[in-house]
Amino acid sequence: MQSEEKTSEMNDETRNELIKKLDQDMDEYIEKMKKESADKLARGETSDAELSVEELMQHPAFLKEIDYSKPLSPELQGLISLRYEDNDDIRDKAEAYKEDGNHNFKYKKYRFAVANYTEAIKCGCPDKNFNAILYANRAAAHFHLGNYRSAFNDCVISRKFKPDHMKAIVRGAHCCLNMKRFEDAMKWCDSGLLVEQTNAKLLEMRAEAEQKKKSQDRDKRKAEMKERKEAEKEQKLISAIKSRGVTIYRSSKKGDISLSLSDLESHHPAGVKVNLDASGVLHWPVLFLYPEYGETDFLQSVSENSRLCDHIEHMFGSDTEPPSWDLEKKYTPARIQVYFEEKEKECLHKVDTSDTLAGILKDKRYVVQAGTPSFILLAAESEFETHFLTKYGYRK
Repeated sequence: MQSEEKTSEMNDETRNELIKKLDQDMDEYIEKMKKESADKLARGETSDAELSVEELMQHPAFLKEIDYSKPLSPELQGLISLRYEDNDDIRDKAEAYKEDGNHNFKYKKYRFAVANYTEAIKCGCPDKNFNAILYANRAAAHFHLGNYRSAFNDCVISRKFKPDHMKAIVRGAHCCLNMKRFEDAMKWCDSGLLVEQTNAKLLEMRAEAEQKKKSQDRDKRKAEMKERKEAEKEQKLISAIKSRGVTIYRSSKKGDISLSLSDLESHHPAGVKVNLDASGVLHWPVLFLYPEYGETDFLQSVSENSRLCDHIEHMFGSDTEPPSWDLEKKYTPARIQVYFEEKEKECLHKVDTSDTLAGILKDKRYVVQAGTPSFILLAAESEFETHFLTKYGYRK
């Protein structure tokens, strides 16, 4: 691990100006991240990969003044107590923890290394360069554990202690890449290239971040375009349904009269729902109910221009084997009677099967439930039909 930092040769005045600029850039970056974090929170968006801005801002390295009316953090208490302690003892203790961390890091015991560096940080050594190294080292251990957010946070703190800390800059850029924060990765690379213009790792990561940012932007544009097309498709579908005079049961809150796709969601496991084809024809999922036997048939796509009698002929015609449950073979096109239930009034209405599906759904008494028109099929003149119709108070 690291014991000291090397930067490109430059005079003290130039170096001090660069450090000042990097420090200002970091402050601006943190403020930008803080605003973005607040905006995302306001939109209800959260992500484990996001920078924990509030946590960072409470770190002593970022505090511009201390509010003694509030409880002090352990780190801040440690810094304040330094004036009363022997700094040499503190440094020796921190160095011992650091060496333990380096040893564990060397043997890839990264969790132990994190714990060692954390203990070294808790010692509260006043040396800024030494603190920058400790946070950079802990960032490296976190990075190898896949804790990119924690590693990134440590890189930020390391740079607050030493703005031109090259290993912290490189590690921070690498964290941004792994968190898919490609624009931030480029900014961190640019900061490092101000210090070392020919740093191969930074140049390589910047090129990678730039390329991935372009791909990310392209994918975002594609997703937005797809979303717009889906919205347009949804609007066309809803407009088509409204223009047919079809009544849809709305699951939305009372007072909201607008129709949405959620009102058209089918409860069937297949997940099919009404759709509008390229010719402007609606195709509905349709449910046939056979209450006599507790059976159903689910027709996944029925054109609004088709007639129910044609579907019944196809399903129960002489050229088709009768369903296994129709032992008496009484469900034939000639005998099948079709009804729909008006749920609000709990009554039945007979359907003219020679009419198209569109014509049937225009009936103001018909309400499409769960985006699926459903019909009750009974065998005419059967004992069950008589009993069933009587239950509903239906008179032929």
